[in-house]
Amino acid sequence: MPYPYGRDGDRFSDSPAAGATLETWSSRAPFAWRRHHEQHEEIHQMTVQQSSFLGRALYVGPSLRTLHEQYAKHGTVDAGAPVLASCEVTVRAPSSEVWELLADIARWPSWVPGVREARPGGEPAPDVPFRWVLNGMRVKSTLAVVQPGSELSWTGTLAGTRGVHRFLLEPAHGGTLVRSEESIGGPLAGLLYSSDKLRAVLADWTAALKSQAEKAGSTR
Repeated sequence: MPYPYGRDGDRFSDSPAAGATLETWSSRAPFAWRRHHEQHEEIHQMTVQQSSFLGRALYVGPSLRTLHEQYAKHGTVDAGAPVLASCEVTVRAPSSEVWELLADIARWPSWVPGVREARPGGEPAPDVPFRWVLNGMRVKSTLAVVQPGSELSWTGTLAGTRGVHRFLLEPAHGGTLVRSEESIGGPLAGLLYSSDKLRAVLADWTAALKSQAEKAGSTR
């Protein structure tokens, strides 16, 4: 069936004319062809999104031992995990005071949002386990990096997922820059959690840390 004429009198064809760009040709193509092309692109995008979704949902990732020994102890979270977030805040208090709050795990329930119970297995040190309850869910964790005034990191399991959580401290503007970052992986982690929700949890935690540390400093 012949194609209709364009504004300049040229017939449309099944393929770009010599010297014509695909963009120019497609803009002049019949509506039916353009719609077919758009539908093809929509299906392609949906396929990519579905593949990405399935990839996140079925992501297994490194074992807990590997996360502990090769990731957390080497200063990194699992960048390939389906749930990943970070947050920064500047605290108007020295790093020693911020560290004192973070490292005292038994006191977490008194200031960390959502934490109702925390039982450390000993003084803060690498490979020391601790158990805690976050938003009604029991978490089994093990400290990986304990550098007073600088870093507190751990790995843990929650509802079948595996995570790496790092708190990094550094002097900044007369106070302390606190960075909190976490990755969550394991089967179905991408279905149970989301990066946005994790980011909100980290933001609440760092905000509470800032408030508590600055309040403690103002009373001294």
